[in-house]
Amino acid sequence: MDTHEMIAAGGVVYRRTASGIEYLVGEQIDWRTRDRNVRLPKGHVDPGEALEQAALREVAEETGRSARIEAHLGEHRYSFVAPPRRARPGGRIEKIVVFFLMEDLGPSPDPRDDEMERLLWLDADTACARLSFENEQAMIRRAQEQLESA
Repeated sequence: MDTHEMIAAGGVVYRRTASGIEYLVGEQIDWRTRDRNVRLPKGHVDPGEALEQAALREVAEETGRSARIEAHLGEHRYSFVAPPRRARPGGRIEKIVVFFLMEDLGPSPDPRDDEMERLLWLDADTACARLSFENEQAMIRRAQEQLESA
């Protein structure tokens, strides 16, 4: 089975409210498994695109929000088997996802796509409880630590 590397970038988008810090998560149907999940906004990096540009673009496309990068949060790696598609061959995909801490700046001038069915602003504990993937829960916890120490 052929192995291909895929790089993605995304954001842990936050806002400060009277009740504390809230994080933006979205509900979607997974394109591979058809399972409903809750996740952070992220996506592929286009050829020649910087990780930061890709992360900001993906946040805007998936959430309809503009954001400002404050810090690099880290990355995680995982693999899966994918069927062939138009844009890429099938086989084992080794995926690297780089996340950035982002402050919400409000609505994006462009409409969002339909990848995420519903968006939610949640406190850190609720976001971690709702997120489907442990690696994304870890990014929320890392963001919370950075924001509390600032």
